[in-house]
Amino acid sequence: MALVKEIEEKGAMLAWSPVPSLSNLVALGTKESGGAGFDNYGGELEIHALDWTDASTKSTIAGSVKTNGRFQSIAWSGMGAHAEQYTHGIIAGGMTDGTINIWDPAKLVKAHPQAQLSSMQPHRGAVNGLQFNPHPKSQHLLASGGSDGTVYIHALDAPDTPKQPFVPAPGPNTAKHTGEVTKVAWNSQVAHILASSSQDGSCLVWDLRAKKPWCELRDATRGSIADIAWNPLEGLQIVTACGDDQNPTLKMWDLRSSTTLPLATLQGHEQGLLSISWCPQDTSLLMSCGKDNKTILWDLFDCRPIYELPVTAPVQAGGGFGGFGASVGRRYFCDWSPKVPAVLATCSFDRKVQVYNMSAAKTTSARAPKWMRRPAGATFGFGGKLASFTSAAAKPDMKAPQPVRIAACIEDDALTGASQLFEQRIMMKDYKGLCETKATAAEEGNDLPESQTWRFMQIIFEDSARERLLQQLGFNADQVQAELDKATAAAAAAEAAEEPPAAGVDAAAVFGGDEVDGAVAEATEALKLDDDNTPPPAPPAGSAPAQATPPAPIEMDESVKRALVVGNFPAAVEGCFQRGQLADALLLASCGGAELWEQTRDRYFKREAAKRPEFLNIVTAIITSKLSDLVTSSHLADWRETLAILSTYGKSEEFPILCEQLGARLEAEADDKASAALCYMCAVNVPKTVKFWIEELNKSRSDSANPMALHAFIEKVSIFTQEDQSSLAEDPETAAAVGALFTEYGAMLANQGAMETALKYISANDSGSNELRHRLFYASAMEQTGAPHPPLPFEQQKMVGVSPNFGKVFTLQQQQQQQQEEQAAAAAAAAA
Repeated sequence: MALVKEIEEKGAMLAWSPVPSLSNLVALGTKESGGAGFDNYGGELEIHALDWTDASTKSTIAGSVKTNGRFQSIAWSGMGAHAEQYTHGIIAGGMTDGTINIWDPAKLVKAHPQAQLSSMQPHRGAVNGLQFNPHPKSQHLLASGGSDGTVYIHALDAPDTPKQPFVPAPGPNTAKHTGEVTKVAWNSQVAHILASSSQDGSCLVWDLRAKKPWCELRDATRGSIADIAWNPLEGLQIVTACGDDQNPTLKMWDLRSSTTLPLATLQGHEQGLLSISWCPQDTSLLMSCGKDNKTILWDLFDCRPIYELPVTAPVQAGGGFGGFGASVGRRYFCDWSPKVPAVLATCSFDRKVQVYNMSAAKTTSARAPKWMRRPAGATFGFGGKLASFTSAAAKPDMKAPQPVRIAACIEDDALTGASQLFEQRIMMKDYKGLCETKATAAEEGNDLPESQTWRFMQIIFEDSARERLLQQLGFNADQVQAELDKATAAAAAAEAAEEPPAAGVDAAAVFGGDEVDGAVAEATEALKLDDDNTPPPAPPAGSAPAQATPPAPIEMDESVKRALVVGNFPAAVEGCFQRGQLADALLLASCGGAELWEQTRDRYFKREAAKRPEFLNIVTAIITSKLSDLVTSSHLADWRETLAILSTYGKSEEFPILCEQLGARLEAEADDKASAALCYMCAVNVPKTVKFWIEELNKSRSDSANPMALHAFIEKVSIFTQEDQSSLAEDPETAAAVGALFTEYGAMLANQGAMETALKYISANDSGSNELRHRLFYASAMEQTGAPHPPLPFEQQKMVGVSPNFGKVFTLQQQQQQQQEEQAAAAAAAAA
C-alpha cells in the first residue's frame, strides 16, 4: 500500500470519472458548510486532476463551483450514446435537502458560467443514494434513493431539460422501503435491474422492465443495511453491508440459489459498516470501512480479511478527550477507480480525501491480484515449442480452467527447408546427385569457390575419377588430341612448301663398301673411346683447350656406321651426341640395353634442360617416374597443370601423397588455402580439408550466427566423410571443433522443432553435447520407441535427505524419552 495523493481539509463525497481518457479526474462534493458556525453557507463541487507521474501527494483543481446546498451523494456518468455532446460526461449531486443538481464537467473545467445544466427535487429528504446506469446504452439513466424511503429513476438523455422521474414499481405494486433508503446500485450485467437498500434491513431488487420487485433480501436481525454492491462480472451476486453495531457483518448473496439465506457471511468488523466497494479489476477483492475505524480488504474466494488499510492520522494515547481520539481518521467512504487498476480512494471524518495504490499492499493472500496477472502469456520451450495461455473469454473470475496451448514455432524457414531437403537426399545415399545439385546452385549464384568445392567432391563418387578430374582441371583428352592434330597438319604443310624433296639414297651409301677389316679400330680411334665405353675426360681447368679439329660430318657418319656394324652401341651413341643428332642417340641407346638407355636419357636431359627447363622437367618426371620432384620444382601458379599430371601418371598408392604434398606447398609458400583445400580433397585428407572449411565458416560468421553457413558446412562434411567422421580422429583438435559445430547445428535444428533430426548430429561426448543429447532423447519421446537411453550428462551422487517432519519427530521423541525418564524416576522413588 502506498499513499499517492491526498486532499486535506475536504470533507466530501467522491466520484471517479468513467471517461477512459479522463480516468485521472475525481469529483468532490463537500458534505460540510464552508462557515465556522451553524450557518449554512452551502457546499462546493470541485474537480481534481491526479497526476500519476508527480511524486508528490498534491492534486490540481481543474474546476470548481459553489452550490446552494451540501452534498450527500455524488455520481458521474460517461453519457454513452451522448458522449459526443458531453465529452466529459455529466455529474449529478444529491443534496441534503433532497435536490439533485446536474453539471457539465467540460464547462466546469473551462470555468463556464453556465456549468450547471439543471436541478430537480424529487425527494423530501437527503439524497443518500445516487448512481448512473453503467451500461453503454443506458448511461443517461440516474437512480436516486432518499431518506424519505423513495427510489426514483431519472432519464437524463437531455440533462438540461430532465424528464419527470418514475418509480421502479408503479401501482398497483405496493412494494417499498419503510425506512430511509441508504444506497442504490445498478446491476452490472442486466441494464434494467436495480437494487436499493434501506435502514429497515431490506434490500429490494427491482425489475424495471416488469415494473415490479424481482426479490427482496432481508437481514434476519433486521439490522440496517448501510451499503450494497453488485459483482462487477456476475449479475446474480450481490453483497450487503450491515450498519448495525450488534451485527457488523458482510453478507454475500447468490440470487440463483437463495434470497433468504446468504451464500457467505464475512465477519471482521467490530462495529457497523459504513461503505463497501467491489473491485472492478479483480472480483475476488472487496474493500469495506466501518465505524470501528477499520478499512479491510477481503478475499471473497476464501471469505477472509487479507489486509487492513492503516490509519494515517496519529492516535492519541488513551483515546484523547472523551475517547474521541481513537476515531481520528475513521473512513466513511471507499471506492475503487473504475479505470485505473489497484487505485482506491477513501474519505475520512478528519476531512481528508486519500488515494492509495494497493499494488504494494502486503496481503496474507497467496494469490496475486488480477491486475498483476497476465491476461495472456507465452514462453518458448525446448525443441521449438511455444506454450501460451489466454484468459477465458467468459467469466474469467469463476475459476474456469484456462487452456494452455503448445505449438511448434519455426523461426527460420530457410534452415528448416534446407535441412529437410538434405535429409531426404542423404537418406537415399545420393552423394553424387547432391554434389551436382549444390555445384549447380553455386554456379547460378556466381559463387565460384563453392562451385569448385562441390565439383571436386563430386569426382570422389565418379567411376572414372581420374578422367573427371582432368576435365575439371581444364584438360580434356579429346580436345587436346584435336588441337595437336591441327598443329601437326599445319607444320607439315609449312615444311612441304619450303623444302625440296630429298634425293634418293642407296644402301651402299649407308653401309659403305665391303671393307670390314680394321673398321672397329678406325671407329674407336676416331671416337677416342676408353675401354669402359666412356668419352675421354675433359682437360683440366686452366689448361688451354685442345685444338682438335672435329671430324667432318661424312667421317663421323662413317665412324657411327662402323660402330653399328660391329655392335658397339655406346660408340655409336657417342658419335651421335658429338654430331648433335640427339634423336638418333636416343634411338640407338634403346637398342643398347637398359644401362645405356638410362645413361643416354640422363645425358640428353642434362644437355637440353637449359634450353627448355619447364617442358623437360615434366618429361623427366614422367619418364623417370619421379613425380615428387615435379611437385617440388613446379611453379605454384600452374598447380592445376601439376595436379593434372599427377592424375594422369601418378600411381594409386602415391597419388594421395603427391596431392597432399602439392597442397602443402600451396598453403605454405603461396598462402593459397582454397587451392590447397582442393588438393587435400583429391588426397582425401579429411582433417586438413575440414580444417580449411572451419576457417571459412568462422570468417562468414564473424558478425552474425549465419545458420545457413553452418548448414552448408554440415552438408560438406557429411558428404565428404560419407557420414563417417572416424577419419577425423587423426587430428583431435579438428575433430573437437567439428563435434562442437555439429552440436551447435543440432541445437539449431532442435530450436526449430526437428528434434529427431537434431539427435543424429550430436556426435561429441563433451558435457554440453551429452546434456543436449539427453534432452533431445526425452523431448522427442525416443524412450517409447525402445531406443537405448543415452548416458546421463551429469554424475550421479547419492544424497542423504532430511524429512520435512524431522524436527517434529525429533522433538516428539525427546518428549517421550523425557516422560519415560520421569516415570522411571517416580517409580524408583515410590519403590524406595
